Order: sequence, then C-alpha cells, then structure tokens
Amino acid sequence: MTTGDAPVHATAEPDLAALRRRLIAMRQELVADLGIDIEGGTLALLGSVNSAVAAIEAELVIEADPADRAIVSDDGEAILLTVYAADRRAAAATLTPHGAVRLAGRLITAASRILATGQ
Repeated sequence: MTTGDAPVHATAEPDLAALRRRLIAMRQELVADLGIDIEGGTLALLGSVNSAVAAIEAELVIEADPADRAIVSDDGEAILLTVYAADRRAAAATLTPHGAVRLAGRLITAASRILATGQ
C-alpha cells in the first residue's frame, strides 16, 4: 500500500538465543586471535562482545529478581558466572569446570545450612 508515506516495515522480535550463539562464536575467534597478536582494537571488540553477551543473557532471564540473578554461560571451554545486584551492577568470573563444581558444592552447603535454620 502506497500512501505517499514511508513504507511500514513489520519488525520481528530478535532471536536473542541465536544472536548470543553468534556472539559467543565471535568471542572465541577473538580470543584465538589474541593468542597470535594482541591489538587494542581486538581487545576493545572483545570487551564489547562480552558486554553484549551479558546484556542478552540478562534479557533471557527477565523473570528473575535482579537481586537474586546469577547467569551461567559457557563457550564449551570455560564457564562464565555473571551476578547482577539490585542496583544493576554486575560482576563476572570465569571458572574452570572443576572450579564450577567446587563452587556449586559450596553454594549447596551454604543454602542447606540456611534452609535448615528456617530462614
């Protein structure tokens, strides 16, 4: 339909999971490039890609209370734990698989102790 106005385009919701997968693949390539040569542009792009992945992961778990939100992601080699505070600050840590298992055990022990006291 042409009315002299600009054409109206339907916008579809982005496939955030697919976009996340593409960004993680890009991150893997950037990290591999750093093993060859460290360049400022590559480092800046890597930081931007990591920020984009974290933002997408935050959107994929929107039903969680921000004060209680922790997102775990992996690229097949390392595990990234991102924790979000109520004031929207975030902290991230990269874990080895063994480190992730140790942390999971400690979290379960701490939560069990608190739940046992009825809090």
